[in-house]
Amino acid sequence: MRLPHAIVAILLLLPLCASAQDLSPRAEIMNTLRLDFYPSRALAAQNPQGIKFVVNYLKIKNGWACVNVTPTRNEKEIADPRWAILQNIGGHWSDVNYARKIMRDDIDALDVLSFTGTTSARVANAFPTIPREILP
Repeated sequence: MRLPHAIVAILLLLPLCASAQDLSPRAEIMNTLRLDFYPSRALAAQNPQGIKFVVNYLKIKNGWACVNVTPTRNEKEIADPRWAILQNIGGHWSDVNYARKIMRDDIDALDVLSFTGTTSARVANAFPTIPREILP
């Protein structure tokens, strides 16, 4: 029995579609963080530069994630560790750029970007729906 060409094409493309949708939240979050290095989600997912992350901290709950990663390439650190707060909106993880929302001045920047001092409380106040238990 011969299958129509349209069905054959769908069967051939099905694994590609499934693999893109079946990423774990962790993999989706890492791809979102790769947007620091790539101009599009597609390139971040393909990752032609081979950027990997050492995950220093990761907690996910109710569509929110708090993460601290160190970007690496060929097992060498390529940038300083970075904190990020991400929210899953419409099935896509997005960096909410917490520092821009809570930072008061340049003096405040070190505490905010290092997630020290009162940063967790300030993030919780700025984003009322974030689960506090994911914050350090």
